Amino acid sequence: GEIAPEVSAAYDLEGAIFAFELDFTVLQQMACLTRAYQPVPRLPAALRDVAVAVTDTPEFSAARLEAEIREAAGEFLERVQPFDLYCDPERLGVGKKSLAFELAFRASDRSLTEEELDAAMARVHARLTELGGEVRK
Repeated sequence: GEIAPEVSAAYDLEGAIFAFELDFTVLQQMACLTRAYQPVPRLPAALRDVAVAVTDTPEFSAARLEAEIREAAGEFLERVQPFDLYCDPERLGVGKKSLAFELAFRASDRSLTEEELDAAMARVHARLTELGGEVRK
């Protein structure tokens, strides 16, 4: 907390002075002392993009769509990154928006096949369609 101004003045300290106490025993017990190591991948990720037109409501936030994509994509999905928000009433319709995501797929021990990637993307497209979205080409 803040030291009383009278105490600060008695020691000729200028400005607001604060003090705190740390319990190093508790900090030590809570500290993670093991180092986590993840090797640099040998193989590059396979990147795919998907854009979906949805109703412009909070129900279809980028976070929710990202979570749905993660759930549908399968075990090889490494990363989902939203990269575009597009709103055009003339092209999409009134009250619609389009969100685009980059998906990175990777297997730790081998390159993924086109069939595996196509199957994962088909699951993503199906999930987004089930939610009421229109996957854009």
